[in-house]
Amino acid sequence: MMSDSEPAENCPKNKTYGSYGDCPESCYSLTHPHQACTMKINYGCRCKEGYVLLTNKEYTSDCVKPEDCPNES
Repeated sequence: MMSDSEPAENCPKNKTYGSYGDCPESCYSLTHPHQACTMKINYGCRCKEGYVLLTNKEYTSDCVKPEDCPNES
């Protein structure tokens, strides 16, 4: 488990270490903006600015640019 001082170099591609809310932006949330979220703050690897989670609320998911999100069918 990483500590609060863990360097961003240990995070996967397109992620950085820091705090994030319980409902980080994802491909899903871009088209479904109204989600039930708590005020919980998490610490760990999160998507860098300009990137969103590929899979909704799956914090281990890859981070992609919004334009690279798959189209919904």
